[in-house]
Amino acid sequence: MSNPVLEEKYIEKFQNYDNGLEVVSTSGVALKVMFLFAIMLVTSYLSFKLAIIGSDRASILSMAGIIIGGIFAFATIFIRNFKLLAPLSMGYALFEGLAIGAISGWFTTAYGSGIVLNAVLASFATLFAVMFLYSTKIIRCTEKFKSVIFASTLAIAIVYFITIIMSFINPESTSVLMGNGLMGIGFSVVVCIVAALNFVIDFDIIDRAKEAGLTKDFEWYGAFSILVTLIWLYIEILKLLAKLNKRQ
Repeated sequence: MSNPVLEEKYIEKFQNYDNGLEVVSTSGVALKVMFLFAIMLVTSYLSFKLAIIGSDRASILSMAGIIIGGIFAFATIFIRNFKLLAPLSMGYALFEGLAIGAISGWFTTAYGSGIVLNAVLASFATLFAVMFLYSTKIIRCTEKFKSVIFASTLAIAIVYFITIIMSFINPESTSVLMGNGLMGIGFSVVVCIVAALNFVIDFDIIDRAKEAGLTKDFEWYGAFSILVTLIWLYIEILKLLAKLNKRQ
């Protein structure tokens, strides 16, 4: 399996061709990650406060964030125009922040403020840990590794889709994987591990872009990719901590 953004024809649009343009750099991607994260924080704060006070508007903003943020995400991945990467990735961060803020507010109301802080710290700690393992080549992004992670990620998505459908038919049928039993906790741990290992693929995309001499426009995709993985990991850690909290 290969990332659609790194197909040969698409890469040609970003290549420098020795025309004096700056190329992709790790520091450039890092700055753009921080910029996108800052945008997300602003909108997440709004929906977070609404969720804390129990406002119905939090649910509306959350749903809008999920739907519109998803549209921006797919557009960022599949629209093959490098000039649109910056506004599309910023739009994703803006609307996804509405969803993340509301979700964080609901978890705070249910389990206390500590759960969100712990999930944030654990998410960033995991990001830096995987970055260290990747940079020291303890973990290598081979084709086999990518195939396993892509397949695992797809399998998790299918499980979640089936779970949503089953929750409407028979809510109790989802308690095994989504509940706080050992099976449910084990499933969450596996999902967190798969989410974390997606960072390796993100880092590989950035390294391949640097090797191909792509222009700095492509840094927006690298930043977007990391932010998507970070958000997924954060949500999964939140759910894992909630399950552990229920067992106490």
